[in-house]
Amino acid sequence: MKKGRIVYKKIYEHLTEKWFLKQMGMSQSEMKELLGRGNLGGAADAIEKSADERGRFSVEKAAEAAEPLLAMFCSADSTRQRMQTAYNYVLGNLFPEKLNSSGEAACSVADRESIRASLFLLQLLQAVFHCEGLTASFDPTIDIHFLGIEEIKEKWYNREYLRLRELAAKNFIYEFMRIGVELTPFNTLGHIAGVHYVAMHAARQLESLKVPVDLGLVSGAAAGHDIGKYGCKKSEERRIPYLHYYYTDICFNRFNMPMIGHIAANHSTWDLELENLSVESLLLIYADFRVKSSRNSDGVEIVHFYTLDDAFQVILDKLDNVDEAKEHRYRKVYNKLKDFEDYMKALGVDTVLPQIPVKE
Repeated sequence: MKKGRIVYKKIYEHLTEKWFLKQMGMSQSEMKELLGRGNLGGAADAIEKSADERGRFSVEKAAEAAEPLLAMFCSADSTRQRMQTAYNYVLGNLFPEKLNSSGEAACSVADRESIRASLFLLQLLQAVFHCEGLTASFDPTIDIHFLGIEEIKEKWYNREYLRLRELAAKNFIYEFMRIGVELTPFNTLGHIAGVHYVAMHAARQLESLKVPVDLGLVSGAAAGHDIGKYGCKKSEERRIPYLHYYYTDICFNRFNMPMIGHIAANHSTWDLELENLSVESLLLIYADFRVKSSRNSDGVEIVHFYTLDDAFQVILDKLDNVDEAKEHRYRKVYNKLKDFEDYMKALGVDTVLPQIPVKE
């Protein structure tokens, strides 16, 4: 089957799934009729042709290709307006308290037809990114590989993880983050994906060495550890590095995932000052320590992977109000991470990352 037909087939399958049709308030025959009138085949061909040299798709180009279909629900001033509305829809589900805070109503969706257009776009993107994953080379700053359902059940990983997988899919969390990369100056997805990659790279090796580690807790916490950054209000932007732990905890508790949420929300380097931390918490803090961002000459946020030693100096240079006492405190927590890394190496864990993208 040609690639273009694969894109068409995946989009059609996603848009006619029973749970999605229920969300849309449409029957299967109604959806098929809409897809015919809107020329889904033409949209799928345009989306397929829009892939870059790496086989990656742009949210904006996919939305542009799908405009004849989206216009059947409601009109929009621009493609980016459609993206913003879809982004706000998911954001409002994650953090409804952000809707009316300090007069901020940017997260609201105007009417039912706008909601249906947003759902349609998000589900289409989910299909497109599924196709992307079949052909594009793995990129640890874009891709998040969740554990398979059978593996979770077979190895008795924490059952909250099954809930997380379902909620992430049906609430379009990944698609939301991909839209955010194109709409905002922040590459939160890049950091989250990178941390997930580093944490799972070490966690899987530890498990293979018979160290008791729950990969569901590690994967879930890593994938959601910075979700709270999206919950911070406009007036709190300068304090995101401090407040996002709080909003991460709120989000996980809202969706009834307290165990994963506890690890996800307590990933600060200063949490290492506690005497006892689980291996899952240590893996998350260790991975977060090694993945940092900078901005290139065009102001684009670039995700970097560091060795533990190099990351120590990078973070030390970024710390606020560093005096001798704070540096001493920081070195103490760093030494705990160093001890943990040395422990992993002694067991046979390879901490060198095999797949790191080169980006300018």
